[in-house]
Order: sequence, then C-alpha cells, then structure tokens
Amino acid sequence: MGGEMTSTLYTGELQGISLVLQVAQEDRRKGNRRSKLPIYTDNQAAIRSTAKPKGKFGAYLL
Repeated sequence: MGGEMTSTLYTGELQGISLVLQVAQEDRRKGNRRSKLPIYTDNQAAIRSTAKPKGKFGAYLL
C-alpha cells in the first residue's frame, strides 16, 4: 500500500474497500448471485469521498 511517507489511514481504508469490491466481482463471475454486499468502515472521509471522488486525496483509488 505504500511506504510510511505515502500511505495514510484514509488511503488504507479506500484500498480495503477497493479490494472487497474486486473480490465480490470475482465471486460473481464464479456464479454467486448475492443481492447485498455489506462493506463496513469507520472512516467518514473514505465514505464521503466515494460520492464525489474528483480532486480529493486518494481519488486515484476510486
């Protein structure tokens, strides 16, 4: 996820969200048709950034 100078808790949370979505896509390709996928995070900045990612730190992850 990057070194101490480039990685933050915020980018770590976004990486985690991105990873779970990738795993869910792969799961769906394998035939799982789950209707809901709960994703839990306690980082408000990460949650808010998913609505309007442009120009925000870590937007490249979205």
